[in-house]
Amino acid sequence: MRISRKIKLLVILVIGFMVVPVFVGASPFEASFLLSDSEYRNPGSMSRDDIQNFLLSKGSELAHITLETSGGQKKAADIIYEEAQEHSINPRLIIITAQKEQGAITDESLSDRQKDWLMGYGVGDDELKGIENQIKYSTYQFQGYFDRPQYYRYQAGRTTTTSDGHQVTPQNKATAGLYNYTPSVSGAEKFQYYWEKWFGSRGSYDQAADVIDRPSGSLIRAAGTQGVYLLRDNERFPFWSRGIFDEMGYKMSEVVEISKSEMNSYKATSPMLYPNGTLIRSPQGTVYVVDDFGKRGFRTRKSFDQLGFRMSNVYGINWGEVNLYRENAAIEESTTSHVNGTLIKSPHNGSIYLVWNGKKKPIPDIRVFDRNFHWKNVIDVSKAQFDAYPVAGMELFRDGTLIKDESQTIFVIEYGRRRPVGSMEVFKKYGYKMENVIAVPSWLAGLHPYGSMLN
Repeated sequence: MRISRKIKLLVILVIGFMVVPVFVGASPFEASFLLSDSEYRNPGSMSRDDIQNFLLSKGSELAHITLETSGGQKKAADIIYEEAQEHSINPRLIIITAQKEQGAITDESLSDRQKDWLMGYGVGDDELKGIENQIKYSTYQFQGYFDRPQYYRYQAGRTTTTSDGHQVTPQNKATAGLYNYTPSVSGAEKFQYYWEKWFGSRGSYDQAADVIDRPSGSLIRAAGTQGVYLLRDNERFPFWSRGIFDEMGYKMSEVVEISKSEMNSYKATSPMLYPNGTLIRSPQGTVYVVDDFGKRGFRTRKSFDQLGFRMSNVYGINWGEVNLYRENAAIEESTTSHVNGTLIKSPHNGSIYLVWNGKKKPIPDIRVFDRNFHWKNVIDVSKAQFDAYPVAGMELFRDGTLIKDESQTIFVIEYGRRRPVGSMEVFKKYGYKMENVIAVPSWLAGLHPYGSMLN
């Protein structure tokens, strides 16, 4: 049977309308900005009941499924809520992803495939299969994209070609993370459509610009406040004591003042403790040495003296601080090994080493020592004690340190790598000060592997 040209054209148009998604009423698509950082890291956006009621309102079978987990029987809403809290991720992001990947939020009857690969994460890997695993591992991945962006392809400010052939330049870490999870513009369009349809605002450009890729190891304080925090993996650890701040060798000039909204984007966590090897004393007079986030008492004065400790280095602390340290095994007179964090001097040539995990780590340069440690904490040991420790890898600059090599390139140390600072404008944007930059020879800088540029 012959088909007229008009009918052929009609068929083509109908098919075209069937396969091209048309999001009626959606705002213009913004490829470079899918979600603000503060929304991405907003685990409190929905309660457990909010999530369950939302699933019920959409008619999702997920609202009626009860799963056997290692923690007992749980509903899908329980798992979404708990993983969102654990990884400081917005539960709405989990919900949208389940819809974007499998249509699971609006489907009243889920297939085995929809359940097995709910979040579209690691499809085909049986270890990631199932509703609980899909939510757990994908949420952990979302956290990783935000906390360690330098390890992933899509990064804020970097132009990258998507799997469907579009060039995108994510404006912020949240948007980069979403592209790392689903590297296509078509997937991004779905994300924006469902988010705005169900939850409204995705945050603003101002919110996105307010949160920057601040390196782990930074010292921060919110504008108009006094509290100082150490930033590690996008979690903020408060300093409850000036003594801890000083013992770690920090200077107040290193503290960067940031906005309250940026501060709130970092998960608040436990307070900073004295570093390993520090001597502390309770109000009752008991002396301990800090070891692996715990405290070890001394059975006798001899057990204290024979390891080279000095009473002049003991910090007096209150009971509230004492109780932050778990009680570990006491040091006996028979104890010959030093705790992690002890600084020992070689009786052979006077070089300083850091004891760690039963080994001694050489400190390659005086500048590393002055940045990381205090001379008052170095103890003398016998040749027998010193030689008993095998040599381990070198102890280098700690995270957050600013260095400048002989080429005058400024780097910030993060995760042991040296990240070049893109420009003086970038240097100022992060609140850095030249007085805190340590000039080092290029060979010393080169001991730190090269990292991604800080923009």
